[in-house]
Amino acid sequence: MESSHFWNYGQCTKYSLANLEAGALALKIDLIGRTQQRKQLVRKKQPGCRHAGKAKG
Repeated sequence: MESSHFWNYGQCTKYSLANLEAGALALKIDLIGRTQQRKQLVRKKQPGCRHAGKAKG
């Protein structure tokens, strides 16, 4: 009985870790997107800047 309980705990931990990793990846992607948006807004607000209006590609 103890071994099946341990196995269930291991399964639970495995799925929790997968959820945690997926959430961390989603946060990282969101942060990258927000950083890019912020940089674009800063460029648009500085019309004298040589990079103003140019899209990076």
